[in-house]
Amino acid sequence: MELKSTNIDKFIEHALQHGRRKVAAVPEKKAKLAKPASINSSLQQLGQAYKLAIANGRLSTALRIRKPSEVSNTRQEFFSRMEFRSVLANLPA
Repeated sequence: MELKSTNIDKFIEHALQHGRRKVAAVPEKKAKLAKPASINSSLQQLGQAYKLAIANGRLSTALRIRKPSEVSNTRQEFFSRMEFRSVLANLPA
């Protein structure tokens, strides 16, 4: 009930710049930066929690949850053309 949209925005910015792990959790390990799709997955779960709380009468409204764009998050060159042909040649009919 204390969560604000600004807290969610801070979570997004932190995850994009530093990863989702708390900095103090494992200081000797560098956290892997979070991609927009994984951040959006977490935010989707938060949105579902709000929907359940509203449905159960615990809350009357949900927060606005901004999600980062996934436009530049596409995989590129997942397979080379030659690798794709090799996989294709080895598939059963």
